[in-house]
Amino acid sequence: MLKRLIAGSLMGKLVVCFVALSAIQIVIVGYLSFESARSGMEQAALNKLDSERELRKNELLAYFFDTVQNLKFMAQTSTARSAVETLESYYEYNKSSTNNAFDATSDLYSQIYSSTNPFFKSFLETHDVKFSGYEDVYLVGAASGIVMLTAMKSKELGGDLRSGDLKGSPLGRLFEKVISTRKPAMVDFETYQATGRPDLFMGVPMKGEKDAVEGMLAMRIGPEKVNAIFGSTSSMGKSSEAYLVGRDLLMRSQSRMEKDASVLRKKVDTDATKNALQGKSGTGILHNDGNAVVLTSYSPAGLSEDKELGADFDWALVAEIGVDEAFEAVRALRDRVTIIGLIMAALSVLIAFVVGRTISKPVVALSNTVAQIGEGDLTAQIPAQDRIDEIGTLATATSKMVGNLREQIRSLMEGISILSTSASEISTTVAEVAASSAQTSSAMTETTVTVEQLRQAADRARDRAKGVAKSAEEAVKTSGAGRQATDDAARIMGVIREQMESIGETVVRLSEHSAAIERIIASVQDLADQSNLLAVNASIEAARAGEHGKGFAVVAQEIKTLADQSKQATEQVRTILDETRKWVNAVVMAAEQGSKAVEAGVDQSAVAGKSIEDLYASVEDSSRAAIEIQSSSDQQAVAIDQVSGGMTSIEVAMRQNVASTSQLETAARRLAELGEQLKELVERYRI
Repeated sequence: MLKRLIAGSLMGKLVVCFVALSAIQIVIVGYLSFESARSGMEQAALNKLDSERELRKNELLAYFFDTVQNLKFMAQTSTARSAVETLESYYEYNKSSTNNAFDATSDLYSQIYSSTNPFFKSFLETHDVKFSGYEDVYLVGAASGIVMLTAMKSKELGGDLRSGDLKGSPLGRLFEKVISTRKPAMVDFETYQATGRPDLFMGVPMKGEKDAVEGMLAMRIGPEKVNAIFGSTSSMGKSSEAYLVGRDLLMRSQSRMEKDASVLRKKVDTDATKNALQGKSGTGILHNDGNAVVLTSYSPAGLSEDKELGADFDWALVAEIGVDEAFEAVRALRDRVTIIGLIMAALSVLIAFVVGRTISKPVVALSNTVAQIGEGDLTAQIPAQDRIDEIGTLATATSKMVGNLREQIRSLMEGISILSTSASEISTTVAEVAASSAQTSSAMTETTVTVEQLRQAADRARDRAKGVAKSAEEAVKTSGAGRQATDDAARIMGVIREQMESIGETVVRLSEHSAAIERIIASVQDLADQSNLLAVNASIEAARAGEHGKGFAVVAQEIKTLADQSKQATEQVRTILDETRKWVNAVVMAAEQGSKAVEAGVDQSAVAGKSIEDLYASVEDSSRAAIEIQSSSDQQAVAIDQVSGGMTSIEVAMRQNVASTSQLETAARRLAELGEQLKELVERYRI
């Protein structure tokens, strides 16, 4: 039915469009409003949870901080310091006299207890355990480790925290931390054996003269105050809750949703507690321990961050509220937006119906007249409209259009007659042009084949020219190498000639030295002859002297022997010198012949160098000519390639002209047919 309404009338389309637009606007505005409100309320709920979480966190830290301050105050009082000194003295006296470590039943201890305990007991009475959680106060000696006093006379009195049963207890661990660090310390909730209840211990050192630690003042704290801090979230909503969770994932505060005790009994293993125990803070829509969807805000409790507390642990602090309760206002808003949207949709339908009827009535009348014109009856008249809106303007424009259409049809009839005649003439002319173009294309094809053959011949000539140029370049290189070799040979021959001249000079000097040696030998021989003569004379004189000349005769004999040896050596040197003179003469002759041969070689090298130089110049000229021939061949080949390409382009163009002429002939024929069709079409109109 909706499809028929849209396709049947303009009014139906207008109504549907108005309703659709209104519905889209209502849906968009409603959705955006709803999402904005939901997001705002969700953020407001998360912000409220953050505020509640921070409020509980601050209250918790303030509570523990006040507790530490109370302990520090009591530890610094004269009563507490006097008590620890007195009890330590009692412990030492009791140990030495009775051999008993600590006797809390003696009369002396009762007197000490009566004088010191009222101070601590009055503190506990002032801070009621139901509101403060303060259960008992302990005074422990630093040297002995003995629990010397408890305000409520608990079972731990007289217990040894160093080696007794209380060594591993929460109180014993607290004592070890306080004494070792000399600072306040804190031990997490756990079930204390002495009371059977969840208890937490806090302690501070008691310092005396020279800052020496004399003891520890500790307090046992129950979960009452912590439960009071985290049990007051009902103002946030029925499903709201804030609680603490330890590292063991057990609760450290009482759940307001549980009737039974929750501390150290109920386990909360959720993403929020795990993230908070890892030191992360955040908010979001998560699942609680009952797998219900809740708005959650979580963070660490901050115990380990506060150095005054001395806690080496931390808790997860979680605040949450049910999604249904948090978004209850959003559901109410959604219902109101839906009702308003339906009312606006009904108003839109009514307005669309009225506006559509006002628009569709004159349009129907105008459409009937236009239908007559569409059937070819241009004599139809457009009904007069007294409206000044767009429909009135449409009626006036349509009336003008019909008048103009009548005039155009008359002109079109006349033009069609002329078009038909012209189309026939164009068809005849185009047929003649097509025949002429076909003949021209055949001639261009033959010319293109001839140019292609010429290009191939030019390519072969260019290849041969390249071979000649390459051979010429190699010849130039070879001639250059020959010229270089000839120059090197001439230079070497010159060096040889210089060496031969040097040899000649050396031989001449050797001959001169031989002559000098011969003169020296002659002098030595004369000296030997004179020495021999002198030796003979000396022998004669020695003989004349008789016995006195015997020693002189021996000397004369030795001189004669030396003279004979010198003479023999001189003869040997003269023989060697004669042989040397023969070889020197031979060397002189060989040097002269070598010098002449070198001179002839130098002259011959000069002639060969001149011939090779002429050959190099001739080959270089031939190489340049071959390169010029190659360059000319390359230019001719490029020119022929360009001519071949041009002829190919002309051939393609002629073929395209032939194809275009054929298409033009077909178009002219179709144009004539179109003229006939237009003539038939115009004849349908009545003007």
